[in-house]
Amino acid sequence: MGRIAYELVFWLEKSLAALATDWLLLQSEEDYSLAKTRHFKEDERLMHLGNGIDLNRFYPTEKHISPEHLKFLFVGRLVQEKGILDLLQAFDELTKRYPNATLTIAGELMTSERDRETAKQVEAHLAQNPQIHYAGFVRDTPLYLQHTTSFYFPLIVKDCHALFLKPWRPDYLSSLPISVAVEKKSRMGKPAFSFRSVDLRH
Repeated sequence: MGRIAYELVFWLEKSLAALATDWLLLQSEEDYSLAKTRHFKEDERLMHLGNGIDLNRFYPTEKHISPEHLKFLFVGRLVQEKGILDLLQAFDELTKRYPNATLTIAGELMTSERDRETAKQVEAHLAQNPQIHYAGFVRDTPLYLQHTTSFYFPLIVKDCHALFLKPWRPDYLSSLPISVAVEKKSRMGKPAFSFRSVDLRH
């Protein structure tokens, strides 16, 4: 990228940060330092999240797992590309064999035109299957994770060797670009799973 193009992009980013956001949350330490020294926002409106996890909030809990009372959790935007419809269809089949299994959905139903059909299908599953519980938007995800058996990672992955993740296995996580999100669940001793797609375009 040339100098002029870089300055233009930099100016756009700084303008958007200053005018279109209340807070600027940055995961990279380098980005945080740059935003602070170049005054993207007031210092009190800048926050460095870091690449790790808060071990005071995400920690393993010992609970007896009964195959007759499996508890699954979905946390994320309720849009088709997150695999929510695949999960609901799979759970409907699962409850035929394990009628006491439960699925808790934490996330907002999107009302945009693109996701309206997905919202209708989600609402239909909620009405038809009493074992599916809708929690809406939640702030304390660790609390929900503590009371679940397994976590569905909201993503349809392509050719991923870590599709089914064993609890707290850093060697599984090191090669994943989504390692921070997965590590939170794995740190709590919860197995995570997703769906596999050979081609994400289909």
